[in-house]
Order: sequence, then C-alpha cells, then structure tokens
Amino acid sequence: MKFIFLSALLLITSSAFADWTSAIKINEILAIGPEEGTGFMIVVSEVVGFGENKCNGTWHYLNAGTEKGKMIFSMFLTAKTTDTSLRLDLTEPSGVNTKCIISGVRY
Repeated sequence: MKFIFLSALLLITSSAFADWTSAIKINEILAIGPEEGTGFMIVVSEVVGFGENKCNGTWHYLNAGTEKGKMIFSMFLTAKTTDTSLRLDLTEPSGVNTKCIISGVRY
C-alpha cells in the first residue's frame, strides 16, 4: 500500500523549481562514483534541460539513496528494458554541479 501511495504521489507532484521534459528514451544507466555512493547518471536519447548554460545535456543525476529515488530507478529500469519513452521532472542544481537532478518521472 505504501508503494502504491508513493507511486501515485510521485506521478502527481511537481516542484516549483522543476521542469518536465518531452518524452525521451533512456540510452544508458551508469553506476559511477565512490563505493558508498547511491547515485546514478542517466543518459537520455536527446538533449534536455534548462537552456544554454544551465544543466543542458543528455546526462542527468539520480539520487537512488531515498525511497523516491529507488522508485524512480525502478521506473528507469523498466523503461530501458521495454524501450519505452518517458518524461523527466528535472530540478536545476545549486552550486557547481552542471547536471540536472532528476526528481520525477512520467510514462
């Protein structure tokens, strides 16, 4: 029941600082970084982001260390294995990180 509630919440929520992309395909899911890391880099089929100088590209970051991040990761695995397009909810990062942070997914 908790999973269904969180999945529904994930699909209907959007952040004031977020932007939904057009439907795209997942090209790669990369597990990179330190051994204790919980993040993934997601490579998508076309350039998406906020514009010329703000985290624009095909590589985006997913924090899979949270319950929401784990659900999003499972949706990415499903989309990749079934060759399904999906939409990303991207949040612009603060600081020097140039990769958008994935904060939601829609099929």
